[in-house]
Amino acid sequence: FPVTIRMENSELVQLIIYDLQGRELIRTNFSSMTTIITNEWETGCYMVKITNDNGLLLTKKLVKH
Repeated sequence: FPVTIRMENSELVQLIIYDLQGRELIRTNFSSMTTIITNEWETGCYMVKITNDNGLLLTKKLVKH
């Protein structure tokens, strides 16, 4: 299933998604919005980390059923 991430402003941010073993699955930069396709991912929990140029950080948990 696709996961869409939207930011309130249009600044460039970096998105990194890890599995719970710490393996990096995705690293990409985007502004405003991006869509991640998770069809090939196993069921489970993933960590989403978003940072901007100032080093501000947002971390969220993503659960795929």
